[in-house]
Amino acid sequence: MPETDEEAAQIIMKKLNAVLQTVLMTTKWRIGFSFGVVTFPAPLDSLEAMLERADKLMYEAKHGGKGAMLFESI
Repeated sequence: MPETDEEAAQIIMKKLNAVLQTVLMTTKWRIGFSFGVVTFPAPLDSLEAMLERADKLMYEAKHGGKGAMLFESI
């Protein structure tokens, strides 16, 4: 989401999580969601480096337990 800072990303992700939780309650699906969200006020050297950091944070969130939501600004 271009031009989205960490505060705005947190608001958006909390809203998205609320919608997903509503869907889960109505469908009775037995799945969960964990999110790792990285904001980059200034881009890193490469897209690959940015994706690598986002992927690492996502896995940290997954290991944090069901429903974990981690945010980082680099």
